[in-house]
Amino acid sequence: MYYSETEWLNTRFLKFLWKVIIYMVAQIRIGQGMDVHAFEEGNFVTLAGI
Repeated sequence: MYYSETEWLNTRFLKFLWKVIIYMVAQIRIGQGMDVHAFEEGNFVTLAGI
């Protein structure tokens, strides 16, 4: 019972994670399209968490 409950939570989390990844990729593409240099200098560092 507990295992299937954990599995269900993991599935929901993975679906959420995919949405976040897709959103981030979209933001990266938009950022590169507008100003690649500014993106490389700023946003990539914050995304990497450095």
